[in-house]
Amino acid sequence: MLVLTGILLGMVLIVMVGEEVQEMQLAGWLATTEIALPIPDWIGLWFAIFPNVEGITAQILAVLFVLGSYFVAQYMRSWRPRKQAQLNHGI
Repeated sequence: MLVLTGILLGMVLIVMVGEEVQEMQLAGWLATTEIALPIPDWIGLWFAIFPNVEGITAQILAVLFVLGSYFVAQYMRSWRPRKQAQLNHGI
């Protein structure tokens, strides 16, 4: 159940970042560099994934930030103490 919740939160992150980039582009605060990708209109409507460099880049960076923070937390919580324990015990 928690894994499904995490996946849904990840999807919400992608949608929110895509919507925010689109709003900033519509307001003229961000440039729009179109990409020739055949993304259907319903994908933009439901998932806020639009064929432009700025939106897709922001969404990818947001996902990489979340995944990176997860792996850093895993390292700090379990991998690093395990390595230190092995070094301290001479294994």
